[in-house]
Amino acid sequence: MSFNQPLTFPPECIECAAGDHLIGRMAEGRWQVYRVDDILAVQRLVPDGGSPPRLIAEADLLDSLKPAYFAEAQLLLSLCGPTFNDENAARQAIEHRALTIQVEGLLRPLHNFLKADCRVVPPR
Repeated sequence: MSFNQPLTFPPECIECAAGDHLIGRMAEGRWQVYRVDDILAVQRLVPDGGSPPRLIAEADLLDSLKPAYFAEAQLLLSLCGPTFNDENAARQAIEHRALTIQVEGLLRPLHNFLKADCRVVPPR
């Protein structure tokens, strides 16, 4: 898959880069911290039915349908802990390097990180 045009950050979403931390408000009001490890564009692979089976990009098989994840930016994240009662406590934990990595390799769509509920903290 190649893009003829660069992807853009949707206006309602945060703008971030690898190395940034994201502080996101969770449904129950607590704040969760993530580290941005990378920003990716992904494509679905499907088995070709042969023997041995090979994986082929879905985009190469479709004629007129838009493939899954087409032109969507995905964030490769590490989930950091603990969670926090407020945004300032989360910022202080980032600044003092008081976070632990709980899960690495989370892939989440950029559109899950809206400006209304998420803050970007660039590396110092």
